[in-house]
Amino acid sequence: MNRIIERDDFLTDKLPTQVGEIKIEYLDRQAIVDRYKKKRDDKKRDEESRVEIPVSVISPIWNEGNILKISLRDWWISYKKRVYNQGLEGGCIVDFKFDSQLDDFVITKTDLWGI
Repeated sequence: MNRIIERDDFLTDKLPTQVGEIKIEYLDRQAIVDRYKKKRDDKKRDEESRVEIPVSVISPIWNEGNILKISLRDWWISYKKRVYNQGLEGGCIVDFKFDSQLDDFVITKTDLWGI
């Protein structure tokens, strides 16, 4: 399984490219547009079908007390007539807390939301 995350030099620069079986690609907007065009051109379609690619966006991390929170938003992306189109699907907010016994952050809560 592959996942595209919109690249942000400050947020995604040192994040992993593999989590379990999921391969993660960090692409800037031009690379996302190029990926969209390739998918569009590879797909044989009629006039009414629609081509979109899923892309996640990571927001800056914030804290509430000793809990770190990160927000992920999931978008469907298309590119037509030189316009970058985003359709919001949903996302989640994940809470992390440092576990001193494990010497690592652990997920304590995940709130999913959607449109």
